Amino acid sequence: MKNSQPNSPDKDYERFVTYSIFLLVPALLYLGAHFSHGLSLGLGFFLWGLVVLGATQAPAGMAMFIITANAFGLYMLWTSSLQQNILINIGSLLFTGAAILQVVQLIAQLRSRSKTTYGGRSESSSHEAIQFNAVRVSKNFKQLAGMADLKTRLLEVSKSVLDSKSTDRRNGILLHGEPGNGKTEFAFALAGELSVPIISVSIADLASKWVNQTSETLNKVFADAATQQPCVLFIDEIDSVIKDRSQSSGDPEAAKVTNTFLTNVVKLRESKVIVIAATNYIDQLDPAAIREGRFDFKIEVPPPDMEARLAILRHALKSLPASSKLDESSLQSCVKRWEGYSASRLSAIGKECVKMASSMKPEFIDLSFLKLALRNLQGTTLTMPEGTLTLDQLYMQRSTKRSLESLALRLVDYERIESLGGTMPTGILFTGPSGTGKTTAAKAFALQAKMPLVQISTSDLTSNPKLLRKTYERAKSMRPCLVFIDEADDLLGNRSYSNMKVLTNELLQIMDGAGGKSADIVWIAATNFPENLDPACLRGGRFTEKVTFELPDSESIAAFIKSWLSEKNVVLSDSALFDWFISASLGQPIPNIAQALQSALNDAIISMQTNTGEIILAKENLDQGINSVYSE
Repeated sequence: MKNSQPNSPDKDYERFVTYSIFLLVPALLYLGAHFSHGLSLGLGFFLWGLVVLGATQAPAGMAMFIITANAFGLYMLWTSSLQQNILINIGSLLFTGAAILQVVQLIAQLRSRSKTTYGGRSESSSHEAIQFNAVRVSKNFKQLAGMADLKTRLLEVSKSVLDSKSTDRRNGILLHGEPGNGKTEFAFALAGELSVPIISVSIADLASKWVNQTSETLNKVFADAATQQPCVLFIDEIDSVIKDRSQSSGDPEAAKVTNTFLTNVVKLRESKVIVIAATNYIDQLDPAAIREGRFDFKIEVPPPDMEARLAILRHALKSLPASSKLDESSLQSCVKRWEGYSASRLSAIGKECVKMASSMKPEFIDLSFLKLALRNLQGTTLTMPEGTLTLDQLYMQRSTKRSLESLALRLVDYERIESLGGTMPTGILFTGPSGTGKTTAAKAFALQAKMPLVQISTSDLTSNPKLLRKTYERAKSMRPCLVFIDEADDLLGNRSYSNMKVLTNELLQIMDGAGGKSADIVWIAATNFPENLDPACLRGGRFTEKVTFELPDSESIAAFIKSWLSEKNVVLSDSALFDWFISASLGQPIPNIAQALQSALNDAIISMQTNTGEIILAKENLDQGINSVYSE
């Protein structure tokens, strides 16, 4: 729907000039008539009065004055005498004064229409329909639990805008932070708290396929805000409006929109319009657009604090079936553990829980049920690739397996363990020679701990340094989860001579919680040379838990050989070969032993005369396997 267009400043000046001519010319005609006593001038003056009435649409009183004065002047000129000349003189002077007074009034009216608190645009609502209406909201900060520091800061800066009488007042609030933390909610609640209406727009309201239309719409937004002050002007997704001009790839329209915004936001500073913008990507904004003088206040909207998390979950869970009782201790545990989750994520978890309870009809909504709702919402499962072995299926020394089982138990039963004073591991270091099964053990450990596994390697990070941050963001959305860094020697190496010190610093900052620590993310790093690691990586809160992987002992080798022979349906030609092969395989990792046995089997199959009968491995077959795989 198109709105009527306002009178432009050019139109106002055109009317001013027209009025001036229509009013001053009759006055001059009067003076001319007085000095010349010419009938033609008097008649022309009368006709001119009629033109004034029709062309200027002057007020009725002024029109009558003009016609009466003209008629009187014509009569006086027609029957001139000394007394009549005096009357003509007085009449001409009076009318000239009236004309000048009317011109002065027009100038004052023009200035009044032109006077604005913002950018020279008219604030008069009588000439242009308001397209972007400011609306009152019933919500205020009382409806948003927690986040006391954020509320205080928002109120403080907003009141300074409304209360300031300085022409150099500060304005512009840029709300930034991760998606789903409630930037829009806080903007609306702030308007309610201040008892002022709010205009809310986003790129969807501004964008147009027509050239220049987006800029014109943006101008209209600011004009409407100025007309309806005091109010809040909230612009969501501001990163779509003020894109970095250095990255705009020569798009003239994008640059024009940015320039239009910058011009308007500066002009609006003298008004009582609180400009608030929201973005999830503050690093993508044009630096010039968010500097002081445009956005004086940059305020991060962090994830909900504990009080807010509890309120959000309670609100989302209020629709639980009457037959399902919410366990309070489980709810409190989740509120504590889900630090860092966005408001939208918490609300979605609660709604998913209600949906599941409506169909499953559980008697209690406990910790396991809440965690299941989280997993359903995340869309993550504990399913590993086919063929992934469990800890029980791995052949390793008993001490190594016991360490892994103990760590997994702490992750599975963390609530009970923490209630007794125990802690969850935050960083685990897998150390040992190459081929000792650290990568395989990480997958088995994830199954045992019942947690999804995110896997990266140092070589991945070398080719794409941004992958570390992306991996962390992915882990935050999947937690509780494990992050396994394979081949971590370079990443965790001593920074005194490392070429990856920047990434090392970033990883340590993430683990320490710089910018907000996310619970329930366990980092696992595999290294072949623990003695070369940076000492800072092994400090408390980082990779403090260590699991040592040794080459398999005779017991582990024997168990593996028995399992392999049974699976392949193969027998040894002599039982003594069993112990002999174990001795020959000491010092070899399990993958090498498996390859030696497979090579022996291949050799035996080739020497078979038929495809039937039992496959028997003789010593010469085993010798062939050992010689082809084991190094001297």
